[in-house]
Amino acid sequence: MTSITEKISDILTQWNPLEVPAHIAGVEYDEYVPRIVACLHDQERLANCIEGILINDLGTGYDPSLEEHVRDLERVCAELLRTSDGQDLEGR
Repeated sequence: MTSITEKISDILTQWNPLEVPAHIAGVEYDEYVPRIVACLHDQERLANCIEGILINDLGTGYDPSLEEHVRDLERVCAELLRTSDGQDLEGR
């Protein structure tokens, strides 16, 4: 069985907001997984968490005033929330 942390890591790797090479993307975002897991119980908190990671940690140039950026963030949040549905977040 795949753990919630592995699923989140896979989503971040596929999203790859830094557009790093695929062999690097598999580990590039792992340090953010625990922060994301802690926010999975609240959609707004999750969006704020990921927005903070994009702006403050990754320096991606994310701009919340750009509709394309917001849509991409919402898509990833929705995917993360779907992944966590029914999961035991305490057991991670």
